[in-house]
Amino acid sequence: GVMWYLHNEVVRMCPRHYNISRLLRYNVTIFNPPSIFAVRQGQFGHFVQFDSGMCTVPDCKKAWWDKFGYMVGCQNQNPEFKYKNSYWYSLPGRCPSEIWSNKTKSCEHQEPGGSCSSPNGTGNCTWHAELAGEVSVDALSGIKDIQAFCAAGNLEYNETTDRGQGTDFWDEKLNATRNEGRVLKLFQLFASRYPQKDALS
Repeated sequence: GVMWYLHNEVVRMCPRHYNISRLLRYNVTIFNPPSIFAVRQGQFGHFVQFDSGMCTVPDCKKAWWDKFGYMVGCQNQNPEFKYKNSYWYSLPGRCPSEIWSNKTKSCEHQEPGGSCSSPNGTGNCTWHAELAGEVSVDALSGIKDIQAFCAAGNLEYNETTDRGQGTDFWDEKLNATRNEGRVLKLFQLFASRYPQKDALS
C-alpha cells in the first residue's frame, strides 16, 4: 500500500508531497474487539481514512468508535493499481477527531484511541506498534540529493508522460512487473540496512 501511495501521491511533486523523505517499518500487534468478528467475520474492522491524524470519514465516532471501540481497519487496494498484495491499515490513535495541531489533553482523555502496550481486545486497547527500521525515499529512487535533483528541473514521476525526468525508477506506474521490482528493491534496502532483523518477504 505504501508503494502505491508514494507512486500516486508523493513522487509526482518536486520537492515531494509533504516533504516525505523516509519509509518507516513497524512491527504491529493487533487485538480487535470480539464484536468486530461478529459483524465482519474477520479479524479486521472497517478501514477509515486519516489525514494529519484525523479520521476524515463522516461520523467516525458515531459510526465506528462508539459501536466497536477503536478498531484496527484493513482495506485491500484496487488490483487495477498493479501493486500485488497491497493493503492499507487504519490505526486510530489519541483524539482521532482532530488534526495533529488541534489535539488537546481533554480530547485525548475523551477519545483515547486504541494504542496501548499490550493489546487485549477492549475498546481502547487494540494495537501496539514498534519501530522496526527505516529507509530513505532517495535511496529507493536512486537519488543522491533531492534538492539538487529538483533544482535541475527533474521530476521522479510525471503522470502525463508516465515517466520520470532524471530517473526512471518510477516509470510505467501500471506495469505490474516493474512494480514488483520496485517493491523488491524496498525489501532489499531494509534487509541490507538491518541484516540482524528478519527481512520483509
